Amino acid sequence: MMALSGFVVIMLINAGVPIPVAIALCLLLGLAVGAANAFISVYQRTEPFIITLGMGIVLTGIGEQLTNAHPVSSGDVAFQNIANFEVLGPVPVQVVVMLAVVGVVYWVLRSTSFGRNVYAVGGDFEVAKYSGIDVRRTRAATYLICGVTAALAGVMLASQLSSASSIAGDPVPLFVVCAVVVGGTSVAGGIGGAIKSTIGLVLLGILTNAFNMLRIDTLVSYLPTALLGVIIVSILWLDSYGRKRRREAV
Repeated sequence: MMALSGFVVIMLINAGVPIPVAIALCLLLGLAVGAANAFISVYQRTEPFIITLGMGIVLTGIGEQLTNAHPVSSGDVAFQNIANFEVLGPVPVQVVVMLAVVGVVYWVLRSTSFGRNVYAVGGDFEVAKYSGIDVRRTRAATYLICGVTAALAGVMLASQLSSASSIAGDPVPLFVVCAVVVGGTSVAGGIGGAIKSTIGLVLLGILTNAFNMLRIDTLVSYLPTALLGVIIVSILWLDSYGRKRRREAV
């Protein structure tokens, strides 16, 4: 979805569509993809991981067809400034957007009934259901939010790079899963938060930058990728092991 919204917004702008309208259309596209995932996964009771993975492949194929598997670029300065314009000194706009999204998500999760319902459904689906929570609507809403935020990320990335392609962000899903688990989010659900996930993203970003600064990739070409894979597997294993020990303790 991130890749799709990136080149769709550039194609719309290149076709003469006003920037605000192009961005709004991309966010609506993300909402539509989220709704499709929600309908198939939640209301048709299918396996979410398989459905979302398959949807990602579908969107990649659509992107390759629309772009003929070639990157698209934009020379619109106003669009480039959306992510690269600096405010508050050297801080780019995209950092401000990120902090705004984190703040909104934190408030929703901590201060609204919907946020508490999300934790309840993630913690125990059946208990939440018998507590009177509309679990299907709650789960469906999370897919919509995911689609919109992924589309927003694609727009910001396209603005930052002034270009986009159908395969942009291929390693991002695995990186994000690793980052949120590092931040304390359980893959089993019910535990986690926006601030913790942000900290996890920052820590993995620092680790990736450390690999680059130490020039590990020049010594062994694929060692950073292997190390990141080891970290991801280790974190997921420790999370699973920790949950197993807590169940045994109970």
